[in-house]
Amino acid sequence: MPIDGKIIVEPGATLIVDGGTIKNAHPEMWAGIEVWGNTAQHQYAHSGGQYHQGRAIFKNGAVIENA
Repeated sequence: MPIDGKIIVEPGATLIVDGGTIKNAHPEMWAGIEVWGNTAQHQYAHSGGQYHQGRAIFKNGAVIENA
């Protein structure tokens, strides 16, 4: 990730990191991951498997570094 870079997961979107590593490309920290949503809505799937909230799934040893 670039200096001050960030990942934004918008409502209804899903970020899946499967066994990978997301880290900084420089000695400086990066801004991390923001998962956005709607506080007036639930976090469960509704019709068609869609979600009101953003989701982040980290599996198989996925790593986030220096955020």
